[in-house]
Amino acid sequence: MSLAGVVNRVNEPPKLIQDETTTHYLLLDGGLSLSLLDDTMNLHFPESRRWVLENTEFDSEKESGLLIQSMDEEDIFLNHYVQQWSTEHLGIIIESKAGIDKLQQHLLNTISVDINDSKDLFFRWHEPRKLAGLLNTLNNEQVSSLLGPISKVYWCEYAHDEAHWYEFENLHIDNHPVQTHITIEKDQIEQLDEYDLYYYSRSLSRELIDEDKRPESITEEHFARAVLKNIKDALAINITHEDDVNHYIRIQLEHSNTIAEDKSIRAIFRDETLPPWKRLEKIQRELENR
Repeated sequence: MSLAGVVNRVNEPPKLIQDETTTHYLLLDGGLSLSLLDDTMNLHFPESRRWVLENTEFDSEKESGLLIQSMDEEDIFLNHYVQQWSTEHLGIIIESKAGIDKLQQHLLNTISVDINDSKDLFFRWHEPRKLAGLLNTLNNEQVSSLLGPISKVYWCEYAHDEAHWYEFENLHIDNHPVQTHITIEKDQIEQLDEYDLYYYSRSLSRELIDEDKRPESITEEHFARAVLKNIKDALAINITHEDDVNHYIRIQLEHSNTIAEDKSIRAIFRDETLPPWKRLEKIQRELENR
């Protein structure tokens, strides 16, 4: 199979061009916003709106799932997506010639995934902060199965008041909804985990730079690499919760020379008989009392 498509970084929000046979839809995550339905209705009552889980065995949980919303008044919905929904990572914009019935049928089979021997794991492929990494990791057949009748996807990674816009054109449109769950291999999961670490490290390094935590002697790029290394070091000693990882990195940045020279401090870091937060609190006290 030839290339399924390429993730493109663009400089601005999409200019949506719609013809008589093509419709743009918002794909929004109701689980991230209790007021999502009211918000969309207050903007404009669309020609087509459907919860993906609507009229299924999971109908009672539909409003915590995905909402498909046609963008009949494109300027209204696009402006709101740019100004608010994109900053909250609530979803993506998709383009398709398929009607909403076919899209719902297709999306029902993409909200879970098979991973090796594990079946029906929940799959938030529409998460804007993960989508570029996902599309770059899946093979052509998997991408074609994932997108099916969706011809284009637009999304925004928003962090620290910076909007990074992306688009992807599906070069192998399949107008028949996917009938089975996508299977993701173990090595692909590892690649996705690595991408998540990279994204998290870049976001955290920007936060630390804004707090003036970067030493003047190193560039922002080298600082971001150092943050990524510290994250991996924290994970290696079973410090995994985001708050604990952030605490670990701040301790390392502030006391790196002392830690490098003190075996007792390093021993506390590695003492997995203590929960991570207790290790970090103990080290913080030790360092402050010196």
